[in-house]
Amino acid sequence: MNAISRLERLPIGRVHYRYLYLLGLGWALDAMDVGLISFTLPAIKAAFNLSSAQMGLLGSAGLVGMFLGAAVGGRLADRYGRRAVVAYSLLVAGSAACSPPWRRPTGPCCSSASSRESVWERSCPWRPA
Repeated sequence: MNAISRLERLPIGRVHYRYLYLLGLGWALDAMDVGLISFTLPAIKAAFNLSSAQMGLLGSAGLVGMFLGAAVGGRLADRYGRRAVVAYSLLVAGSAACSPPWRRPTGPCCSSASSRESVWERSCPWRPA
């Protein structure tokens, strides 16, 4: 008897349905990235006065990032294990999502040529105290 035939004989229980639910939820949240960018691109275009070419580049950058992340993440998962890579990616994504919104972004892409106020500050509808 091999491992596959043993697994096929085991009954499906609550634990399996729980894993199925959690994996489905993870898949849905992962797929939400693509849907989210498609709904927010028109607002981003209006807020930053982007051309159609710039919007296409912005949408494509997300897909290229997902491709590169999947390629690198797959290699890392083969080397260090899937659990460690998923835990690390959740830690990084969660830290980025929970970072304070009032922190001013820095870098050359965030400063305006006409003023020292960043693009983020000009587009933000509220001002932190």
